[in-house]
Amino acid sequence: MTDASDATGAEQRDGPTPSPGIHHVTCVAGDPQRNLDFWVETLGLRLVKRSINQDDPGTYHFFYGDAD
Repeated sequence: MTDASDATGAEQRDGPTPSPGIHHVTCVAGDPQRNLDFWVETLGLRLVKRSINQDDPGTYHFFYGDAD
């Protein structure tokens, strides 16, 4: 990534703006227990909240987070 100035003197950067971290990840999974096992046991996140998907009441909506 290189820094440059445009005609107004404002700094420009090549590439995307750096992000301090991921806010959230959304995915759809068929088996709720396998989903929970992957995010908690494999990735080390914790289950923050479990609710029902408003668009499909037969589907869970899981929220995961790290220790922070």
